[in-house]
Amino acid sequence: MLTYVQSKWNMGKSKWSLVFFICGAFLGSIATVSALSAIGGQHFAPIISRIYGAVGPSLTKAGIVLTFLLLLSIVGIAGGILLVWVGDRLTSFKKSA
Repeated sequence: MLTYVQSKWNMGKSKWSLVFFICGAFLGSIATVSALSAIGGQHFAPIISRIYGAVGPSLTKAGIVLTFLLLLSIVGIAGGILLVWVGDRLTSFKKSA
C-alpha cells in the first residue's frame, strides 16, 4: 500500500514513511476498537438478532468477525496514509526551513 501511495500520489518519499504508515495504521486500529467498544452491543443487538434468526449462529459469528476485520483493515490503511501525509508535511517543512 505504501508503494502505491508513493507512486500514485507522490507521497512518502522520506526515510520515515514506513514508520509513519505503521504508526498510523496502529493508531487507526486502536481508535476503531475503542469506538466499537464505546458504542457497545446494545445498538447492534437488533441487527444481529435478525441476522442470527435468518442464517444461524455459525454464519452470524463469521460475518461479525469478517466485518470487524474488514473495518480494521480499512481504517488501518486510511490511518497509515493520513500519517504518511502528515509526516511528509513535517519533513518537507523541516527541509525548507
